[in-house]
Amino acid sequence: MVAIERQKEQAVRQIEEDKIKSELRHINNLLAASTMNLVVKNEFMETIKEELKEVKRKGKSTETKQALEKIVREIDTTLRLQEDWKQFEYHFDQVHGDFLNRLREQFHDLTPNEQKLCALLRLNLSTKEISNLMSISLRGVEIARYRLRKKLGLDQGQNLSKFILEY
Repeated sequence: MVAIERQKEQAVRQIEEDKIKSELRHINNLLAASTMNLVVKNEFMETIKEELKEVKRKGKSTETKQALEKIVREIDTTLRLQEDWKQFEYHFDQVHGDFLNRLREQFHDLTPNEQKLCALLRLNLSTKEISNLMSISLRGVEIARYRLRKKLGLDQGQNLSKFILEY
């Protein structure tokens, strides 16, 4: 009788654990989809911005040039908004066990952009995807990764992405 009860309890625990894992996978998928949506949106906005700059350069009318410049500034403002990041950060911490809070506690001097870089590295995004999400150049991402390695105190041979994924 005791063995049967233990088996039942173990089966119930396994079902509960599977349910939690399934929910975690679902939230992680939502997070990844949301992140990729931001990447696509930012790439689209950057493309439009560059096309508008080209039209402005070719344009002859001062009014048209001013109107296009205003639109480019509005796009820049939109790309810098932090609302998307706040929503992302909330879901990210739910999925990754308070990763950002643990990171802030251990490394007090990380800037918000460095924290964002850590989160994007944790999602295993490419340098190009990170570049688009953070609205910086590929070289800017490389420089940010270098500075982050120093702040985290990683040795030259240690892989930053591996460190973040295992943190």
